[in-house]
Amino acid sequence: MRNKMKIVLIILGVWLGAGLYGNNKVEASITNTNNVYHITTGADLVSLIGATNIAGYWSITNPAPSSLSISVDKDITIPDINLGVNSNIKNLDIDFNNHMYYVKNRISSSFIMSNLQPSLNVTLHNIKSSSEYTSATNGDATVPDPTNETGKTSGYLLSYYSLFRGDWSIVPSNFSGSLTYDNVSINYPNLSDAGAQMFSAYYVPLRFTGQNNFNIKGTSTQEFAEISDLTVVNGKTAMTWGSGGGNDGMFSVAYTGRNTSNISVNTGATWEVNNNAKKNILYYGRGITTNTVNITNNGTMNWNNLGYSNSETPAANSVWGGVILPTTTNINLGNNAVTNFISNISVLNPQSMGKLTLTAQNGSQTILKTNNTSTNVNQRVINGNGASGSKINLNAVKLFSMQGQTIPPVQANNLILDLGTTSPLTIKGFQNNELNSLFVAELGSITGDWKTNDQMNPKISGNSYLSNLQNATRVDIQPGEINNTNQVKPSNWVYQLADSIFPNDKSKVWLPRNGATDNQQVFSVFDSRAQQHNFTLQASVSGDPEHQYGFKKNGSADVINLGSGAQNILQGADFNAGTNGDPNSAGKLTYTTDAEHGLLVQSSKSDKAGVFNGTVTYTLVDGAIE
Repeated sequence: MRNKMKIVLIILGVWLGAGLYGNNKVEASITNTNNVYHITTGADLVSLIGATNIAGYWSITNPAPSSLSISVDKDITIPDINLGVNSNIKNLDIDFNNHMYYVKNRISSSFIMSNLQPSLNVTLHNIKSSSEYTSATNGDATVPDPTNETGKTSGYLLSYYSLFRGDWSIVPSNFSGSLTYDNVSINYPNLSDAGAQMFSAYYVPLRFTGQNNFNIKGTSTQEFAEISDLTVVNGKTAMTWGSGGGNDGMFSVAYTGRNTSNISVNTGATWEVNNNAKKNILYYGRGITTNTVNITNNGTMNWNNLGYSNSETPAANSVWGGVILPTTTNINLGNNAVTNFISNISVLNPQSMGKLTLTAQNGSQTILKTNNTSTNVNQRVINGNGASGSKINLNAVKLFSMQGQTIPPVQANNLILDLGTTSPLTIKGFQNNELNSLFVAELGSITGDWKTNDQMNPKISGNSYLSNLQNATRVDIQPGEINNTNQVKPSNWVYQLADSIFPNDKSKVWLPRNGATDNQQVFSVFDSRAQQHNFTLQASVSGDPEHQYGFKKNGSADVINLGSGAQNILQGADFNAGTNGDPNSAGKLTYTTDAEHGLLVQSSKSDKAGVFNGTVTYTLVDGAIE
């Protein structure tokens, strides 16, 4: 019994005093200033967070607090350990003050956020890698000694695991805590070794705040990140995986212990993803099945999939994939969200996404674009048929654009495009960047081949311009617009006072236009917002106070007197509409008058002879005005 007690006392004495770490003497350098614990070595960090209350900095009479703030005041190296976090700690806040951490062991040197502490929250601030290692390739480096702040030793830039990680071998059923990176820059664009993995979160929710940049070349045996739950909370976070990446995909949803994977960008936040490897951006199912994938963008989401050249034709899509594919994928692009998915090959592959529901909300702007110049059908923007019921819902979007280069962006006959029933949208088809079809004010749904299950109003499937839309290499879907496209010719009247049109009693008469070869007037408005056009055209006259001007509608005996104030002359219902689908006339509305209708001027035999000039102004007003 005395022997056992003696061992415990030695351990307590060591950790509370100078301390022993492995066979090395640890120089204590922890100072407490206003409840912020300042450290200068990796062993200090281990002493504060990686030990129990009977070892390290803490004791039974002075246990670790539930909330702990640490300031890292020098670059540090994490010793050769794999430790959990002190069980007393619930909220851990570590500010690196623009210093960097290194690792002693390439395949360990990390702290585990385990199933024993499912409510643990860790926040890492202001980690900044040294520009000295921007060109480093294998990760070997001379690093600070883990136990002596003035010493140096051999070590590595990164470990196989991230500084804090989940435990893939013991997966909790629920983990309510999180791991947050705030204003972190780890920039090793040439690093391609066993330490070239940025995140090993597994079941731990990842959060990003502030300005973050993560960049590694990658290696054939590593992913960029292993995740199940990721949120960009605010600021901008950029993640770049280089050409060395080769295992599974950039983001591997593996060993999550969850049936649901969540990726989201909050309002006002930006997430930029650059995948320069010939692998999936999202890879599912290595370890445990993920049944439902939820991707939500309420801010700005830019994904660039550029590992392949724009002329390569891989059989498999490398944006989405995996060995055990999800049964359901939900992509929600929120109000006013900006989403850009740009790829050198196909962009979306419904066959790898289970039942796909993509919903773009009010005011959102979405571009799905492939740069691929081949005619290989696997390289369409949306490649392949989704599971039954797969749908793209467009709810009053600002723009939803599917952009190919040489072949149509989508021809999936069981992927439904649903434009809704309340906010009409215009469908524009382009071939070689020239408009080849225009379907205005469309409501309802249709499948991706533009002809099957046509529930559109007006119909597309029987339209004479259907083939143009089917062959378009780019399709933009966006709200309609209204523009005053009037280019009315000048009106001229040339009369002799002796002409018989003037009554002898010198009463005034409305004069038809006669001063040109063609005295027709054509009024033009472009309105693609709705099938029933709701606008008013107004006119006012200035510059000729000697005469009264007026406007006479077709089929009417009445003349509307015009003056300096705007008068209503035409309503939307008075105009003739062009042909839906026709890129030259769809949405174009015209009103044509002969010489005896439209703009007229009043005169009589008693008028003075001379030349009189005036100006007529036509104004387009949204809405009907009686």
